[in-house]
Amino acid sequence: MNDKPKRRLELILRLGADDMDTIISTFKQLMFDLDQIGERDYHSISGAPDAGYILDIAFSPNVDHEGYLTANEAYLKDLKND
Repeated sequence: MNDKPKRRLELILRLGADDMDTIISTFKQLMFDLDQIGERDYHSISGAPDAGYILDIAFSPNVDHEGYLTANEAYLKDLKND
């Protein structure tokens, strides 16, 4: 079976906070930070008294939209045939 295809950029975020307002404000700050990072691998860990997060971004420069669609179609076909 083919491995599950990856997109050009994949983001994994684990964010914990004491309340929803803090989650929202932390997420807004992360969105600002992401805008500054650009397309590259990136890893960040942050801890504060009221919130903390672990952020991982994987960048696969050789993957484009068409390549992903082709790989995903083959992956789904393999799943169906198993």
